[in-house]
Amino acid sequence: MLITAQVLADRGACRNSQRRLEELFPGGVIPTEALIRKHVSDFAWSWAIMLLLTGEHRDRASEEEELVFQASEKESNAAYVAHDESTDDDRYRVLCSALDDIYRRRHLEVALIFLKHYIAQYYPESEQP
Repeated sequence: MLITAQVLADRGACRNSQRRLEELFPGGVIPTEALIRKHVSDFAWSWAIMLLLTGEHRDRASEEEELVFQASEKESNAAYVAHDESTDDDRYRVLCSALDDIYRRRHLEVALIFLKHYIAQYYPESEQP
């Protein structure tokens, strides 16, 4: 399924998401893992794809997303503990860097979860992008 700004609009996406998709992919896009990895910071892939999922695929993706959030919460908490216990002068910078890394990994992992369910919902195995 081609994702276009109109498809996002039809599913209730905000105008900013529609506009950003148009800027990146004027003719629309069929998301792939390589594409998401390349543009992970440029577009809210998981949110856009979630709008396209239905039923069991959406439920499973949401359950997997929750597990990723729980794991990243544990990582974040550990980073705060390390920050609080550190005597390093740069400990705030180190904390910010660690939290940024955690967020970026989580963002990518969640986008790939939603992609997996998007592909399963819209493409038979023989036609998967």
